[in-house]
Amino acid sequence: MSIMPGVKEANALEKMLKQHPVFGMEYRIVNVVKNGDNEGVASESDVDLVKDAIGDDPAKTKTITLTVRKLTTGVTIKPWTGVLFLSNTNSAMQYLQAAFRAQTPYSSESFGTKTDCYIFDFAPDRALTVMAASTQLNTGVGKRTSSAQKGKMAELMNFLPIIGETGNGMKPFKVDTMLAKIKRVYAEKAVRTGFDDDSLYSDELLMLKDADLKDFNNLKAIVGTTKAEKKPLKVKINDQGLTDEEYNDALKGKKRKKKDRTPEQEAAMDKMKQLKKQRKTMISILRSISIRIPMMIYGMDVELDEDVNINKFTNKVDDQSWKEFMPKGVTKELFKKFSKYYDQDVFIEAGRIIRNRVKSLDQSDPIERARQLVMIFGTFRNPDKETVLTPWRVVNMHLGKTIGGYSFYDDDFNNTTVDGVDASHWIHTDYTSQVFKRDSHILEINSKTGLYPLYAAMSLYWQEFQKQKQATADNVSFENKLMIWQQILRENIFCVAKTPMAKAIATRTLVGYRDFDTNIEFVDNIVENAKKDAKAEADKIKEVFGNLKFDVVIGNPPYQQEGKGDNARDEPIYNDFMELSYKLANLVTLITPGRFLFNAGQTPKSWNKKMLNDEHLKIILYEQNSDKIFPRTDIKGGVAITLRDSHQQFGKIGDFTPYSELNSILKKVWRNDKESFSTLVSSRGTFRFSNKFFEDWPQAKKKLGKGSGNMIVSNAFDKLPEIFREQGSIDDGDLKLLGRLNGHRLFRYIKRQYVLNNGYIDKYKIMVPEANGTGAIGEILSTPLIGEPLIGATDTFISIGPFDKKNIAENVLKYIKSKFARTMLGVKKITQHNPRATWAKVPMQNFTPESDIDWSKSIFEIDQQLYRKYGLSENEINFIESKVQEMK
Repeated sequence: MSIMPGVKEANALEKMLKQHPVFGMEYRIVNVVKNGDNEGVASESDVDLVKDAIGDDPAKTKTITLTVRKLTTGVTIKPWTGVLFLSNTNSAMQYLQAAFRAQTPYSSESFGTKTDCYIFDFAPDRALTVMAASTQLNTGVGKRTSSAQKGKMAELMNFLPIIGETGNGMKPFKVDTMLAKIKRVYAEKAVRTGFDDDSLYSDELLMLKDADLKDFNNLKAIVGTTKAEKKPLKVKINDQGLTDEEYNDALKGKKRKKKDRTPEQEAAMDKMKQLKKQRKTMISILRSISIRIPMMIYGMDVELDEDVNINKFTNKVDDQSWKEFMPKGVTKELFKKFSKYYDQDVFIEAGRIIRNRVKSLDQSDPIERARQLVMIFGTFRNPDKETVLTPWRVVNMHLGKTIGGYSFYDDDFNNTTVDGVDASHWIHTDYTSQVFKRDSHILEINSKTGLYPLYAAMSLYWQEFQKQKQATADNVSFENKLMIWQQILRENIFCVAKTPMAKAIATRTLVGYRDFDTNIEFVDNIVENAKKDAKAEADKIKEVFGNLKFDVVIGNPPYQQEGKGDNARDEPIYNDFMELSYKLANLVTLITPGRFLFNAGQTPKSWNKKMLNDEHLKIILYEQNSDKIFPRTDIKGGVAITLRDSHQQFGKIGDFTPYSELNSILKKVWRNDKESFSTLVSSRGTFRFSNKFFEDWPQAKKKLGKGSGNMIVSNAFDKLPEIFREQGSIDDGDLKLLGRLNGHRLFRYIKRQYVLNNGYIDKYKIMVPEANGTGAIGEILSTPLIGEPLIGATDTFISIGPFDKKNIAENVLKYIKSKFARTMLGVKKITQHNPRATWAKVPMQNFTPESDIDWSKSIFEIDQQLYRKYGLSENEINFIESKVQEMK
């Protein structure tokens, strides 16, 4: 029996079937709705029409009955063995009523016993959904599914099994796999967003109790990246989770009209509505863990059709990789506490989608496979600030600009097509022939995704493929393409990974699910060993690969590692990987933070200077706005692509600036000037507590926190309100200090004897925030102030001075507000911080009335005088005027 959408469709299909060489000749076509469906009511004549077609011996005839609703309820045609659904019904009752028409027992001497009957549905998701609905099984994304509901579904499937196509065969569904299939649309969404989607989570988040809320607060403190993010949630007692009874009442109420709901259902629905707002907050906490999962699923070594739930996923990841990929402090044991808040069916299906997508690419040639594979990577998110995943566009730009090769992008590295035509093209640089040759050895220093070696391997493949095309008249077989790819992976491409999972991910990128040889090695403790002795670690890596000589080292090394201790700063490690790379090959190109170019950041100052004076090192690209290179990532000081060739002398970098105009201004200004304005700038923490203060207030050290020493730190007003008073008097022996409290600038008073003497206390000074803006050139300084004698500041501010006279301080204030001075500040200031070192390239001026600058003029006029003093060209002046914001 075929169930049709309507009478017209049934009549059209009848006509087609009768004209068909098989169905029209071997089957008897019975259309019981030829003259209308009669609202689904079948007559005796309709039944007789079918029985006449079947005949006295069903074993000798073949029939196809076309209907809409007739014969689908209340009628039994015992010999029927199958129902074909071509209608779009979503009613579970109608669906099963029709299905049961074929399930009637039947036997005869010639026919035998009917042991099997089938329902054929070409809309499998619909079939699964209506089957689930028939047992009231919750199938909505995130909905809680009770064991009783699953039991009822299993009972139904025991005598009405659902069989689906898998691979080359058919396989019966289980309840769990059925749920996963139904929720596939949500799983697809989770995959598309890199697990950054609400559909990944279950309604268990609506059922939180006291203990659960404590767990979330603990997790929030661990994964939060700012003090605000680490603060505990404030949850009212009456906002705590739904009970099982309330949850069921809310679901039942949703299915009823408002007038038919009970008071309990209305109350439960209202409570659920409020709790869904809280659910969003909980999801935002779990998000920082969830977005790390897809890439691990991608690399995980499991069978394609294996159901990998949260617990199995956790157990499959080795401990070292777990520690690397997950936030610090999120152990496997802690994570398992939160597994119940994930929709297991969506999680399982999402993992299966990722694995199957990668597997399906094994049938593509290497170039097409790469094109499709990088689209999967486009969904992955940066797991943390220590690990920045390099977008495929950036890999192409980085290597294309340095060593050349086969780029998948246009000349500007923005698009993969131009006017609808593939933009892939070969790039030739000074190093292309040296790097991409048959016997080259290319090493990626810190493999995370395998995209760097993919680009390198693809470049070698493309060259060999072109040769094969010419030799075979453009008829290279798929097998030969794979042979070329295998040979390149075996002989030319090498990778170092710092965790087993990173190795697995890189392997998956290069070979998929094929059993090809690779040279990808996990090197344990590479970060610590590179810090201790870069040469020894380089020798160890060479030994791992049979003491090969590498032609080039490429990659994006890890940038920093978390500092040890409660108040420790994160420590940069990219410099250690740069040193390690230089010991591995004569030619190295890496993409790293660019702070070292300005002798800024936490890398050792001696190392910064060594780099800036290294004549073998050159900057291929510098981008201050890291978001343009790594979307949604803030890397203070920008990003740099460097190339180091120990066989070439490029000249030392010296004072680096990303603008040619600023370079020429810098040379003109410092052609004759020798004294820097930075000699007037104090170090941070100029104003400090005296020993007398700690004698009188010994408990203050604990309140101020570890590592503060005797500095009057930025949060001192908040931590010590009993010391820093709103009311006071300088005449009575108080000092007046500028600081911040609750986000606002204000003054507080403290006894002078509690502050160490320094050269600024009794003189005039300019007080400037130590942190200001983002590091972009020409930003406005956040309201610098003149500090009169007996006025100081917390270490939120730096002091410029000291000056004996107020008019000198006023002249200095005008100078630091000038566009010229802030342009020169921009040479070194590339983060939000502006300590003394960032003022090094601002030239000193004479601020007295005898100066060559008339300081009585407006700031605009002072700028014009400074432009003339240093002989700036019109182009250089335009650069300053367009880049630097005006200050009044």
